[in-house]
Amino acid sequence: MTNLAWLATGLMLLGAELAYLRLARQFRIIDLPNERSMHTDRAIVRGGGIICWVAAMGVFAGSGFAKPWFYLGSVLVAGISFMDDLRSVPSPIRLLVQGLAGALLLYQNGLFGFENGSSLVMLFVCVAMLNAYNFMDGVNGMTALYSLLTLGTLLYLSQTKATDTYSLLFKVEMLALLVFAGFNVRRRAICFAGDVGSITVAFIVLQGVLAAVLQYKTYLPVLLLAVYGVDTVLTIVKRLYLRQNILLPHRMHLFQELVRKGGWSHRRVSGVYAFVQLLLNVLLLITLEKPVEVQWLTASLILAGLSVVYISAKWRLTYVTAQKKPLPGMETALQ
Repeated sequence: MTNLAWLATGLMLLGAELAYLRLARQFRIIDLPNERSMHTDRAIVRGGGIICWVAAMGVFAGSGFAKPWFYLGSVLVAGISFMDDLRSVPSPIRLLVQGLAGALLLYQNGLFGFENGSSLVMLFVCVAMLNAYNFMDGVNGMTALYSLLTLGTLLYLSQTKATDTYSLLFKVEMLALLVFAGFNVRRRAICFAGDVGSITVAFIVLQGVLAAVLQYKTYLPVLLLAVYGVDTVLTIVKRLYLRQNILLPHRMHLFQELVRKGGWSHRRVSGVYAFVQLLLNVLLLITLEKPVEVQWLTASLILAGLSVVYISAKWRLTYVTAQKKPLPGMETALQ
């Protein structure tokens, strides 16, 4: 694409976002604070990340409708997610649709078959990663910054091998995220990504990670989601230990407690998460084509290090911060 084409694409995505914001306000598609919310303002539009799906459909049409099973899967997850943004959809239905979309994703990559038992394991992992990505969409800037970093790394990997057909998709998605960031990465967000935004991006990231795994013949690219993964898994473990229903909304993720208890601003939390993942991505790129023993050692050190950071931060927030007076700005950080 020429520079003029990129400019035109950016302007069209901006126009689509502005049009959606207007319609969303008209039809009251706004975010209502609940048990997992980290804000109190009731006038914030929900589902602003829908332009990420619009961008994906544009790439699909421009490609001559190549990779149809992958894009059909993205339609399914975006559709059920947008319905959930409008009105809560029962978990079994959402999981069923996400499972079908995950099966289409695996089928597009030649990895799904009923005779292959590992397909079910991969399908479970895909659905789990979709929901983990969505769980982490809780503060301003988190989805935009983390996704820009992840897609940028996947773009680098795809161009390095020069065999991936999703490079244009990654570029257009990054442009869509930049447009969305203009309305979200601010102290008082104008809109949130919503499930339609975070899960659509997660589905595209999954494809990128899967392509990198197949191209490099190693599972190391999964660590592109290490920060999200460790926060999600350890939070689930803690909730199970406390005998809580892990399907119910909550505010126990580390990033939520950094805002709620630590007084951090949304953008500070999002920036730190993205920066830590950036450091890990650099380490991953250095290690990616090293001997398998080095890869396993690197993966172990990364996961162990993140776990130590998570546990230490949780302990400090629970037992140290609780003994101090509220930090300046804690009240406004929730907005």
